[in-house]
Amino acid sequence: MSSRYPLAPFGVLASILALVACGSKEPEAPLEPTLDAIQVRVFEPSCAMTGCHSALDSAGEVDLSTADASYASLVEVRATNAAARALQSMRVKPGDPERSFLRRKMDRPGADEGDAMPPGAPPLEAQHRAAIAEWIARGAKR
Repeated sequence: MSSRYPLAPFGVLASILALVACGSKEPEAPLEPTLDAIQVRVFEPSCAMTGCHSALDSAGEVDLSTADASYASLVEVRATNAAARALQSMRVKPGDPERSFLRRKMDRPGADEGDAMPPGAPPLEAQHRAAIAEWIARGAKR
């Protein structure tokens, strides 16, 4: 049996694959500037992995594996990086995102402050960085 359009099934398959690959993903909801929301949407998937800031591998003595661990590792804790320590930087200085080392590490670390986070990966999404800055500006509450 010969078909008038022998490649038609392949065209349908290609269309389905194109739809799947080209954005059938729903737009991400805005990120609330709270530690719990940041923990789930930013720290856990982007930072709290083996070799980075997990409970077992807390690089720079920063554990971002849970909201409680993140808070204890970040808020009003002096940065351990030598350049940041010389400036008496806090990892998170409540109410002051511009003077918070976490913010600098995400956006533009200074000389001798190490690589931008996450290392070897694209920067965090703008809305994620903005939510973290807003959380800090609002006092970095737990």
